[in-house]
Amino acid sequence: MRPSSLGAARVGKVMTTLSDAGYRAGRMSASGQRRGKRIDEQMIAGDIIALSQIPTLPHLLIEVGGIGKRLGTAFEELRGSLAPGFVPLVVRFVARKRWHYVDEDSRFPSLAEALDALREA
Repeated sequence: MRPSSLGAARVGKVMTTLSDAGYRAGRMSASGQRRGKRIDEQMIAGDIIALSQIPTLPHLLIEVGGIGKRLGTAFEELRGSLAPGFVPLVVRFVARKRWHYVDEDSRFPSLAEALDALREA
């Protein structure tokens, strides 16, 4: 599978999970594709923007990737694009498992567990 196809498939899986959890989500295309002159454009970082339909859950700005996804860099970029009411989330696919990070040091095997941690924060 081509890297772009793999990335699109991963984003689609995360969007399905978000829908099941009560979110309306939208895919942001080419969020990480800024090169050359475009690097300074004021684009929103992330692969998915998710709006909560449940008042106790935050809106999410999500970056999706594989083993090569650098958490520190991903969180730095996401935090630079956050609007009030949004929190960053990084989802990494590693060895056929999906890990959800609410920060660089907190990893959860399911979206539900990550959302519980965000509620408690």
